[in-house]
Amino acid sequence: MAIYQRMLESPGASDAEVRAYVLSEIADINIERGMYGDAVTKSREAIALLRQAHKEHTGMFAVAKRVLADGLYAQGYYEQAKEIARQALLLGRQTLDTQSPDYAFVLVTLAQVQKELGKLGQAERLCQSAFQILQRSEGAHQVDLAMAYENIANLQLLRGHAREALTTIDLALAVWSQVPPPEHPSVVYALCTKLVVCAKLKAFRQGEELVPRLLALGESLLGPIHPERVILLNNVAAFYVAAKKYGDAEPMLREAAEIAQHQLAAGHPITRKTLLNYAYVLARLNREDEAKQVRAESDVVRASPSRGVLADPTRAEPVDRRDRR
Repeated sequence: MAIYQRMLESPGASDAEVRAYVLSEIADINIERGMYGDAVTKSREAIALLRQAHKEHTGMFAVAKRVLADGLYAQGYYEQAKEIARQALLLGRQTLDTQSPDYAFVLVTLAQVQKELGKLGQAERLCQSAFQILQRSEGAHQVDLAMAYENIANLQLLRGHAREALTTIDLALAVWSQVPPPEHPSVVYALCTKLVVCAKLKAFRQGEELVPRLLALGESLLGPIHPERVILLNNVAAFYVAAKKYGDAEPMLREAAEIAQHQLAAGHPITRKTLLNYAYVLARLNREDEAKQVRAESDVVRASPSRGVLADPTRAEPVDRRDRR
């Protein structure tokens, strides 16, 4: 971030496309840091600069649109994100090399939004196309391939193909083991996906072995209040629920709900899903008064402007992480 800030102050950053590139990179970093509002602001600034310079029909404009869609998606504005991602893809087909990593990332952005909106077949096809591009591209990094494997594993899992997802996520982890630094933050996401797979396959002993490392890495690499920890804690809780260990699930969801209410924008679908999961576990622990209070809090979230698909309140479920490129 410090390097990009210095670039903005350099003489070369007076060029609209250079400046837009730097702003888009800053926006991407802000998404990784969990600062989603700042990411949206920076990507909109990049788009405005390109418009002022009459550079709307450029690859850089497509990239800036993709980053804006990522930021909106992270904030829970799925329908808006889908439209922006669709625009980025249409423009990218005309202005980007369709065999380049940049084009693959545009495909992934649209895929992740389609996934949240329940279009799993479309999402998986987009992710498979992106993966094939990254496999063939000399400009692709091992990090990109590992994330591509993880995206596909998430979709295989959602489509009920848990054994296929286990094979794919193990491929992702094998790639991560070769990527410096040894503990890349995205390893947390891959381990989180593997834990959900273990729950689906009822591989509880294997899952129990993953949990301590997953929780430790999540806090040390992401930070204690990073919004992605809401998803991590939900998925650990869902694993414990599948194993009928409701007492172990309860503190996970209590912490997840607290982070969500402070770090996610009002009305975010993940906040409501977290509260519903928490209420379910409290009810299972015969703490019905507390469960009713938490359900009431989830109704307040539901009353906020609709952003996407909401949860089924009758059971505790895993929460999909925001797939990153």
